[in-house]
Amino acid sequence: MDAIKMAIVTGRVQKVGFRAATQKQAKKLQIKGWTRNLDTGEVEVVYKAPSLEALSLFEEFLHKGPLMAKVQAVEIELSSIERFANPPPEAFVFEEQ
Repeated sequence: MDAIKMAIVTGRVQKVGFRAATQKQAKKLQIKGWTRNLDTGEVEVVYKAPSLEALSLFEEFLHKGPLMAKVQAVEIELSSIERFANPPPEAFVFEEQ
């Protein structure tokens, strides 16, 4: 799979281990990318999956999050290679791009 996606996750997703759990799930599924908290209280995730199955499982996880999270919405759209390859300094990186 070559599609790069970006998800914005809203709800109670900060200070509940969402980024660390997302990183763990991504590594398990061999997904590359990064995640970070936004000033708006949302979490941004930019990622590329090795297969449709991994993509489906990862996006399913984003809609649930870890136990302490309460996800209200997930907006997913295509992203660019530039955004994918240049994570901000504060981002949790899943694997080196």
